Amino acid sequence: MECIALAKTLKSRQPNPAMRTAVACSLLFILGNHVMANDSKYPREELLLEPSALVKPEAAGSFTILDARPRPQFDQSRIPGAIGVDAAGWAKAFGKGEDAEGWSARIGGLGIGREAKVVVYDNDSFKDAARIWWILKFWGVEDARLLNGNWIGWSKSGLPIKTDKPKSPSPAKFTAVSHPNRLATKGQVLGFLKEEALEAAPKRERTVRTRSLPCRFDIRDKRDAFSTIS
Repeated sequence: MECIALAKTLKSRQPNPAMRTAVACSLLFILGNHVMANDSKYPREELLLEPSALVKPEAAGSFTILDARPRPQFDQSRIPGAIGVDAAGWAKAFGKGEDAEGWSARIGGLGIGREAKVVVYDNDSFKDAARIWWILKFWGVEDARLLNGNWIGWSKSGLPIKTDKPKSPSPAKFTAVSHPNRLATKGQVLGFLKEEALEAAPKRERTVRTRSLPCRFDIRDKRDAFSTIS
């Protein structure tokens, strides 16, 4: 599963306990302040894009760059060519993943076609970037990646930054096709957690041991709280 592969590429950090928005449970374990910049090889390199690769003209021209930071921050400065995306709005609109027509317009409106290659970044936690990444994958964008180092890595490396008024993207034709096999119910994932904990712990010490999970956890909805990437 892709989230498990992604977990091997990212440096984990304990998440902020004050988070109240929908949180990807994969982020609780796999997404942290930044990806380990010293790793020269990843188990699934296609899930990440290096800043040194994106800064090349040929790469910048072939990728749709999505900025998942709050709009005021995007308006102030951004990676050249980046398009702002409303991460909170996307999380709210996703619902149960049934509005294919609406998502066709929403994704296509960002200039993303079926064959598009997309890279996403946010501030420094990957929380919002990974949410956008997951939704893109759910609706059929095959080549979606996270920017290694995120915005903080890009900006601190002295790479190009645009501060002018952002331009609106040219819409593209996109037909959203859901992948329901990438969803799992809360009960299914809780059962998985229970089984994993019992297998991992000694017989006399049934302590739950956390591990990277290929799922998204929405603490606001008990009916379909978890989603997976296959």
